Amino acid sequence: MDNFTSQTFHAVTETARVRIGRLPLWQRLLAWVFFIALVGLGVILLATSLFVGGIVVLVIAAVIAIRSLWRRITGQRDDPDRENVRVIVKR
Repeated sequence: MDNFTSQTFHAVTETARVRIGRLPLWQRLLAWVFFIALVGLGVILLATSLFVGGIVVLVIAAVIAIRSLWRRITGQRDDPDRENVRVIVKR
């Protein structure tokens, strides 16, 4: 009987995914401006007679905020399949 646990596969076991840099400051500020504008639009739509549109916009903003907060709490990074990630293999 073969013992496969004694074999080492360096390319698989010692692969680290490294994110190439963070977003520039202007892109982070633009994302915050977009988010605040989205929430503001939802509040304005709720204040007028367009309740359904306001609720939809606020739900979208809430999903964005909860997803971002959850990723920050759990320490998740960007999707490793995206092109802003490179694979480093230790040999």
